[in-house]
Amino acid sequence: MLTTAPQSRAVVPCLLMVLSAGGFSWPHLATAQSVSLAPAAEWNIEIPAGNLGDALHTLAKQAGLVMAYQPDLVTGLSTPGLQGRFTAARALALLLQGSDLDYRFADASTVTLMAASHKSEPLRLESIRVTGELQVRTLQESQSSVSTLTQDVIDSSNITSLEEVFQRTPNVSGIFSGEGFAIRGVPDRGIGSGLGDTSATTAVYIDGAVQSINGGINGILSTWDLQQVEVFRGPQTTAQGRSALAGSVIIRSRNPEYEWGLRARISAGEDGNRQYATAFGGPLIEDTLAFRIAADLTDTDGFTRFENGEVSDDDIGRDKRELYRGKLLFEPNDAFSALLTLVRSDAERGSDMVTGTRPFSGTRNTVVDISDTEVTSHVLELTYTTSDQMTFTATTSYTDLQRELFPIAATLMATGTTTTGLAEDKTLTQELRLAYDSGDARRATLGVYYADLQEESARLVTGTQGPFSIVFNDGFDNSFENFAVFGEVEFDVSQYWTLLVGGRYDREDSDRTEFASSDITPDTPALPDGSTRFSGASSFDALLPKLAAIYHINDDLSVSLTVQRAYRPGGADIRTDTNAAIEFDPEYTWNYDLALRSLWQGGSLFANVNLFYIDYTDMQLRFSPDPALPFVRFIDNAGEAEIYGLELETGYQVSEEFRVYGSLAWTETEFGDFQFQGLDLSGREFPYAANISVSFGGTYRWSSGISLTLDNIYTGDYYSSLVDERNSQVSSHFLTNLRAGFERDNWAVYGYIANLFDKAYLTDRFQDPLVPADSNANLGQPRTAGVILEFSL
Repeated sequence: MLTTAPQSRAVVPCLLMVLSAGGFSWPHLATAQSVSLAPAAEWNIEIPAGNLGDALHTLAKQAGLVMAYQPDLVTGLSTPGLQGRFTAARALALLLQGSDLDYRFADASTVTLMAASHKSEPLRLESIRVTGELQVRTLQESQSSVSTLTQDVIDSSNITSLEEVFQRTPNVSGIFSGEGFAIRGVPDRGIGSGLGDTSATTAVYIDGAVQSINGGINGILSTWDLQQVEVFRGPQTTAQGRSALAGSVIIRSRNPEYEWGLRARISAGEDGNRQYATAFGGPLIEDTLAFRIAADLTDTDGFTRFENGEVSDDDIGRDKRELYRGKLLFEPNDAFSALLTLVRSDAERGSDMVTGTRPFSGTRNTVVDISDTEVTSHVLELTYTTSDQMTFTATTSYTDLQRELFPIAATLMATGTTTTGLAEDKTLTQELRLAYDSGDARRATLGVYYADLQEESARLVTGTQGPFSIVFNDGFDNSFENFAVFGEVEFDVSQYWTLLVGGRYDREDSDRTEFASSDITPDTPALPDGSTRFSGASSFDALLPKLAAIYHINDDLSVSLTVQRAYRPGGADIRTDTNAAIEFDPEYTWNYDLALRSLWQGGSLFANVNLFYIDYTDMQLRFSPDPALPFVRFIDNAGEAEIYGLELETGYQVSEEFRVYGSLAWTETEFGDFQFQGLDLSGREFPYAANISVSFGGTYRWSSGISLTLDNIYTGDYYSSLVDERNSQVSSHFLTNLRAGFERDNWAVYGYIANLFDKAYLTDRFQDPLVPADSNANLGQPRTAGVILEFSL
């Protein structure tokens, strides 16, 4: 061993032996610290051309370095010399250029040289591209609060549906027996919303096609053969428009490739869980035309049962999903590409709601409604790169959704109500984007957007509740046209500062027809019989600015502040207590996000934090002012409200075999001064807004092929009713999911256990005031085990 400082000749070898004896890998340790420990100071370097060993000795004296390396590494090597002002790292890189040698800093003044063929690459987390913003950025470059789940994470955690994606994502919760989700305490349909509210708070895009409200929660639910899922918390109105007030969900399936491939899965588990899935594709014309086809058939009997006297029906909790997807990629040259996506989905879903004085005492179900949702989607994406700096994208989509709601066997009902309904949504969208990237300091996107949405719905409710016999019929036939112009400019003011200025002008024109009729026996003044029909046209527009300032402390650490405005259009509803049509105003928010993005340990560890504050004005709220009269429901503007909190996400690639993750979300929600007809909501929390949510876990893969994945999820308590807090509190719960497997090159077998410790928990709870003896609740999934077999080529 040769060292350039005589006093260190014993110190460096001893240090290496101590580290090795302590279980450390010296190359890995040095690699992880080489960037952070390299001195940043610049030195005047003068090294003549000649022997490389002599040059390194001279550099060590001029830059105050201690070098450790085997003498034969530099034998016979020469250097053209170096003259000028350099950092020590830059000088070393230039001297060693072309020598097949590499260096690492153990500390600010100690350097180790080794052959490049023996060096260990630093362990770095996968660089994830976030596609849901106007500019495509890496996860660390995006200042939005976004969680990303790649195909590897989806598969290793055995995530088979969007509901499980939401369960894993901090500050996102599933509600209404899987019939929706909430981001930062705001449900995708709005707080307490229902019929009459046809504008979502959250935009759901699947392969570039925006989904209607029904499509976002009941449509294409499978996670099979996905490339990535991005869940944005906070408004994305600049990129996705009026339906992204609370956030957005961007889902991308795998694109065709120019190599043949096949992937298949068969799984079986308790409660009749079954899955048969495949995906395959390859080139039709080499490097020009490729296809990919995916299919997923998933079925489960569920864990709830219908019981009423001697009658039992095991299908009430059934969840059956079919997905067929075809993609065709055409790339005739380097400048142009066309991607066509065709999707057909059918989801038949039961209910996990149970009724009784003690919900956990059994799985009795007296709600027999089943929904069947069919979705057909067509998407064409055209991309044309006009130069190294300009890219034009045109995305056209058409989605047709048909949903049927029907009682599985109305004759089974001894008491209660059954619901029959039909709904159809047709959505046509066209978006044009022009993106510019100068390659250094300036980036910009300009776009226009058009959408045509047709919605029809009809519902019939019959049966008994308490002393009342009920026949209730309602529905709507609405059409909307949405036009928007949007843009964003991002430029580097200096080495440290980046500014982003963006905005969206959004306009909506609508024609609405809504109707409702009721026949209630015995007659009651509070619930008058009769019918109402409302027809009218309305227009809403809004200017939604966005401003962000980003300070880059260094390449791996930045902080930013983002301020933006968001809105949701107004609409019309029918008050069932007066049979009168009412109109409600748009709601607006101002949103403030303070973000930290950081990479550590040479890129193997990331920690991202978002502090946020959301100020609501004219929040739209659908509610029943009197808990004793649950049929009296309508939408009104609730005045002011606020949300604030924190979101932390971290991931660490501990070694080639071991990866861990963790997240924490804290959220506070509160209505401002809001009183209506004796109902005072001032100071109350939003329903379905858990104050704390935590998830953590990891995956370990042994060289033998054995793998183990453990996921832990904690959700704090919350209320599931806006008005009746006493009877709607849902207790906190902690869940553990486990998956273990044995993997080979082209096949693998896994065993999984969901809810490992069989925690009994609820996701929803309310009490029918007309049947006070019983409580209604949605049960969480009990412990469920199964086996998965996968094959690939």
